[in-house]
Formats: sequence, structure tokens, C-alpha cells
Amino acid sequence: MALGLAGCDTVGTIGTAPADRPLPPEPEPPPPPFAPAPAQLLRLTAEQFDNAVHDLYGESVVSALPLEPDVRIGGFFAVGAGVDSVSETGVNQYEAQALSIGEQVMAPSATRDALVGCTPAGVTDDACARSFITRQGRLTYRRSLTEPEITRFVALASEAATVRGDFYAGLSLVVAAQLQSPNFLYRNELGVPAEPEGAEEPGVRELRGTQLASRLSFFLWNTTPDAALLDAAESGALDTPEGLETETRRLLESPRARSAVRSFFSEMLELDKLDNLSKDRNAFLHYSPAVGPAAREETLRTIENHVFDEDADYRDLMTTRTTFIDRTLAAIYEVPAPTREGYARYEHPSTSPRRGILGQLSFLALRAHATRSSPTLRGRFVRINLLCTEIPPPPANVAVDLSNTDATLSIRDQLFEHRENPVCASCHELMDPIGLGFENFDGLGQHRDVEWLLTFGPDGDVLRDENGDRVLQRGQDIDATGELDGTLFSNPLELTEALRNHPDLPRCLAHSIYRYATGHQELRTEEIELRSLRDSFAASGYRVKELLVQVALSRGFRRASGLRAIPEDTN
Repeated sequence: MALGLAGCDTVGTIGTAPADRPLPPEPEPPPPPFAPAPAQLLRLTAEQFDNAVHDLYGESVVSALPLEPDVRIGGFFAVGAGVDSVSETGVNQYEAQALSIGEQVMAPSATRDALVGCTPAGVTDDACARSFITRQGRLTYRRSLTEPEITRFVALASEAATVRGDFYAGLSLVVAAQLQSPNFLYRNELGVPAEPEGAEEPGVRELRGTQLASRLSFFLWNTTPDAALLDAAESGALDTPEGLETETRRLLESPRARSAVRSFFSEMLELDKLDNLSKDRNAFLHYSPAVGPAAREETLRTIENHVFDEDADYRDLMTTRTTFIDRTLAAIYEVPAPTREGYARYEHPSTSPRRGILGQLSFLALRAHATRSSPTLRGRFVRINLLCTEIPPPPANVAVDLSNTDATLSIRDQLFEHRENPVCASCHELMDPIGLGFENFDGLGQHRDVEWLLTFGPDGDVLRDENGDRVLQRGQDIDATGELDGTLFSNPLELTEALRNHPDLPRCLAHSIYRYATGHQELRTEEIELRSLRDSFAASGYRVKELLVQVALSRGFRRASGLRAIPEDTN
């Protein structure tokens, strides 16, 4: 999957080959027999919590109270949800959020009346409460409630209604209790013993019925299953390959799938960090707080169009000239705004140096410093997020910035000095030659042919003019040459073409989607399944939608090993 570090600081010692006959690549070792990852409980991410609440009770419900922040592991919050725990403060936050939502849901309105579905005969009405609890509880718990659960919630509704003198106040506490329950906050996808248990896979568990529906829905919709999916699960249809594929393709045709794919790529590309994008306004006159959100939306609209509307080759996201921009981005890109309000499709001309999602501000501005570009940050992102290369963090005692280098030098020259340190060289050789290919774009993402440098006075301070703006001097012409694993390039267009054709680009996406879907970092024992996914992805012409289908049908998605007990519901 990854290039790793083996090729960056070692040389062959088992002999040499003639210069005109290089050694062939070593064959890939055969993978071990398939064994699924251990079963685990995945806590809903903050986004999944909000999505589920809105699907259960309507878009008008506001879940604005704070929750503990999600933890990103292996690049995804979805993976962190499997290992992160909830503190006492977090428990209290869930309680406050659930009580607030319950009050909103049961406030007088036509929406409430339609949701409850019956008119109570008085302050208490067990039959009406039971009807609501049975129907809504099934959607909330992502399975049918047991009779003891229904009885307990009916009793809670009756007691609360009596004390508070209002039928709907009783149901409000039922809603709050269900939203605090582990049956809602955690996805029970632990599986059941395989029947019959395979001789080669002892201890394997299979996700069936509503557990499989839960995993499928949070994978493809990033929210709770709808009634139709639960119906298919409880009928047994989802337990057959044909039924699972039918429901998978149905879910992918829903607008919710578009939202979920946006969420996946937002995590994979770390677009959430654009909310805190900050630049020095003296260095970048076009910067404003609106730039970060606009850049995020441009990239997500580009991906959504590419995956769903065009159903195009994933690799072409590196070279496409199609994008969606607003007036803010048009000003930075120095192109005509395609619309006065909002976002609209725009095609960069063939003469433009900008193309693909790496030619967008979401990458160029985020992977840079407040006042200047950063080839290292840009190269590191490409290696880790797009090619799944493992790059260790720098040693604790090594400087990671260029503050001690000569600021009058070009960034290329500064990085050359930085790489003179042998401790740094092995990693920087993986990152810098890629990132230097984007040097035609400054720290905000504006195109440039020349690197403008700071001017310093005798006292060593930066010179400024009468308006307080920094005085810049013309530096060197930009040298954007570089190399990507043996492929030389001389400008950003050639770099994106090399990246588009890199074999690790589609492999990395297949691994990332599998990781996101299953909520764990892939194991060596899953390699055989990952190879199958890579092969089917290639056979489909690298269509993302088809990859999503194949991941949902994979053994790793439907199976688990081991068992952890589900937390006991105390609500």
C-alpha cells in the first residue's frame, strides 16, 4: 500500500545490474489468509449525531450545544470513533443536548402532531405513547425495540406526563432518554457467530440484519438507516449478496449519498481545517475570512460533480479543468466570475497553469504558511493523504521551519540547505521534490512566475513603505521542476499528470474508503481483500461509485472477529 521509507535512504547491496538492464521490481509477496478485524463499537461522530437527529426529527431541530470534539485517527474521525472514550463532561453534554432536542421536538407544532401520529385522550395515554415509542424507537435504535424496552419507555412517558401535567412533556423525556442511550450513540455492529463457522476462519462473526443496515447506512449516507433499509434488514433480504447489492445501489442514488461522499473526502483531504484558515493580509491582499469556507466548497462541489454527475475516472480529479467557484475565488484566480451570487461551474482554459483539485485553494492555501508557500507541507500532504505513504514525524530535537535560514534565498535554496542535515534528508527527499512543483502558486494559491522576497534594513528589520506595507524585491524566476518516484516534471501541469498516473493514487483511495467504511485501520490479514478491491476498482475504470459498492460487498465490511460487550442501556 505504501512506499514507506525503505527506498529513500538505502541502496541495494545484493549486487548491481548493467546500466541498460535495471533490476526488475520484486514480486509482491502473497498475502496471508483473510481474517477480519476485531469487532468494535463505533460512537457516532458529531456530524453523524446531527445528521441522525435531523433525519429522525426534522431539519428544524437545532443541536447547537457543544459535544466533545472528535478524534482523527488514520486520517479519519470515523476511525477515531472506534477507540475514543467519553468523559464525564461528555456525558453531561450529551444529556443537555438530548433534553434540548426533546423539548424542541415536542413543542406545539403541526410537525410534532404528525410525528406523534395520534391525539392523546388526556394527560396520559399509554396506547398513543406506545405507538409513538414503538415506531420512533425503531428508527432511533436502528432496530425494533424489545417489549421490555417499550414497556419501560411507556412507563417513563406516563410518569413524566403525570408529574408535569402534559402528555407531550412525557414524550419529550422519552426522546431525550433514547438520544442518550448507547443504543443510539453507539453503532452496534458486533455481528453474530457465522453459520456455519468456516474451518479457515474460527471465531468469525457476521454482520446481519439491522447491524449490517446500520453499517451500510453510516457508510453510504453518514446517517441512520431509513425505514425501507430496516425493512429489508428485518426481512432477511439484506443478508443475501443480491439483497445487499440492491440496497447499496439504492442508497447511492439518494441525495444523502452525495452528502456522505462529501463528508468522506472532507475527512480524507482534511478540509475541516479550512474553517481556521488564516493568512497575513499584508502579504495577501485578497485574503478574507470567507476564503477558507469558499475553498472547501469549491473542492467538494468539484468532487461531487466528478463522482455523481460525470461518473468519471477518479484519477482525472488530478487533471480536470472543471471547477465550481464564486466571486471570492474568481478574484484570487484572476478569472471572470461565472455568477454574481453563489457558485457556478467554470472551465479553466487549456492555457491555464491551474487544474485539478491540487490547483485549488483548499490545497494550496491550507498547505502553506501565513506569509509564504511551503513545498514541504504540500509534498507531505500528497505523500500521506493521496499516496498513503508513511512518513514519520521529525525528531524532537530537529528544527522544522526555515526561520534560521537566509530569507533572501528562494524557498528552493532554503530547502536545499535544510536537507543538508542527514537526519532530515530521508524524509524531505520524499516530500520536497513534489512540493516544489507547486511553487508557481504562493501561500494563498495565487499564480506567480517570480518569487518576491523581503527587503531588510541595516538593523535587520523588514523595510516598509510610508503606508506600512512591506517593501519587496524581485527574486528568482520560479523553478518548479521536481521528481515523483522516477517521473521528472518541470511545472505543475506535468506534476499533476504524473500524480494522475501514479499507481498508488487509486490504491490509496481504495484503502482509505475501506478504512472509513469499517472504522478501523486495515490489518495485514485483510490485504487479500484490499487487493481484490484494487482490482475491481481498476476494472471499473476507477469509478468511485462502483468502488463504494464493492467495499460494501466485501468480506471485511460484512465480517468481524472477537467480541466486545455493548454498554448496558441505563436509560
